Amino acid sequence: MGGKNKKKNVIIPYRSSNLTRLLRESFERDSARLCVIATVAPNATDTEHSMETLRFVSQLVGSEKKIQEGPPREVVSIVAEMKKVEVAPKAYSHEQLCAFLKKKKINAALPKRIDGKALMKMSSAQIRSHMKISESLSDIIFNALRKENDRVTKFQRAERLRVSQARKAGSGHA
Repeated sequence: MGGKNKKKNVIIPYRSSNLTRLLRESFERDSARLCVIATVAPNATDTEHSMETLRFVSQLVGSEKKIQEGPPREVVSIVAEMKKVEVAPKAYSHEQLCAFLKKKKINAALPKRIDGKALMKMSSAQIRSHMKISESLSDIIFNALRKENDRVTKFQRAERLRVSQARKAGSGHA
């Protein structure tokens, strides 16, 4: 057991990998230059990891004077972007569907078992049959849902493109 305790206290400066062995001289030479890129996350949940990364870099570099910061970049928050995303009619709950019909000033009683997914799968004739409404009213509902679905789909595509371009611009990719 005495031998095992001695091994635990020994600090191995390099991992025993081929890459580390190959680069060993670069780590030890005084004239060698070492570039370290540290990435930290702005999320509160990642604070501990970010602090450990910064501690490690400062120990590796040896002096804060030698640390150079890159230019600041805009961080695109996924949470903020998710708030902007609109829901397509096929994802509507029964309550959201009722609110949509009310907003569109469509006065029709919607059976409780019908949600956006079910209604979007129906033809105008099926809507008329399930809701027991006139042909003109079922056509209005059918067309309003399709028009809203097209609008939301177009909006979502534009948002995805905008977020993608912002991320590319933020990471330095063209």
